[in-house]
Amino acid sequence: MSITPEMNTDKSEAKELIRDWIKTGRGNPWIKYVCDPPFNEMRFKGYIERLLAATREQCLKLEY
Repeated sequence: MSITPEMNTDKSEAKELIRDWIKTGRGNPWIKYVCDPPFNEMRFKGYIERLLAATREQCLKLEY
C-alpha cells in the first residue's frame, strides 16, 4: 500500500501504512531499531526526526 493523492489518510490508513513499512523494512538496521519492542509513537517520531535531520544535512552538503 502506498499513499496516493486520492487517498483519505485517516488514522487507520496511516497505521496500516506504518505496519506495511515496518514489515518491508525490518532488514534495515535503522528501521529494525525503531520497530523492535517497545514500538510506540514517540520512538517512531524520533526516528523520523533523525531521518529528516540527516537528509537535510546531506542536502546542505550538496548545495555547497
